[in-house]
Amino acid sequence: MIRPVCIVTGFLGAGKTTLALGLIRSGELQDAVLIVNDFGDASFDSVQVGATGTAYRAMDGGCICCTIKDDLLKTFHEIPSLFPDKTSVWIETSGISNPSDLIPLFEGSSFLSRSYSLRSVVAVVDGRNSFDWLLAQESAAEQLSMATVMIVNRHDAAHSLDPFKQQLQSLNPLADVHVLSLKDEPPITRDIFFGPA
Repeated sequence: MIRPVCIVTGFLGAGKTTLALGLIRSGELQDAVLIVNDFGDASFDSVQVGATGTAYRAMDGGCICCTIKDDLLKTFHEIPSLFPDKTSVWIETSGISNPSDLIPLFEGSSFLSRSYSLRSVVAVVDGRNSFDWLLAQESAAEQLSMATVMIVNRHDAAHSLDPFKQQLQSLNPLADVHVLSLKDEPPITRDIFFGPA
């Protein structure tokens, strides 16, 4: 079995965990193993995901892209035996991560290339931030430039995000951009993240 993988990035507080929790509630991640990375020693995000009863692994105490990359590789090796019924993997990185450090893993490891297929890099964006502010954050700009999918978290239905969406598309024309309120049930399916079943 080759398990599709989705890497979810986004600057601190953008809504990565809110997105995952909404997809768990809607049943879209019932077949996935969730790997949640937080830079600190204790992760509130991991606690929230773990409380849902879904299959997950917490990876705290460092950034998954650099300091604990070996732990991630170990986890990938363990997934087939620990979660044989799970057919996909959702990786939520820390808010300061750079996905360009993770992507080469899937090409450089013969085990990963045989067992997993990276399908998407998702950048979650807080719609309350300005485009210029995002570009000033080094990790946020990197996350956006590497994304295949961007999800803009809308907080105010009355505020138009069309100009913001256009700016994001100008930065990364190849990415699909979706605008939605993550506090509600996300009107999206797993196909956006993992491709057709």
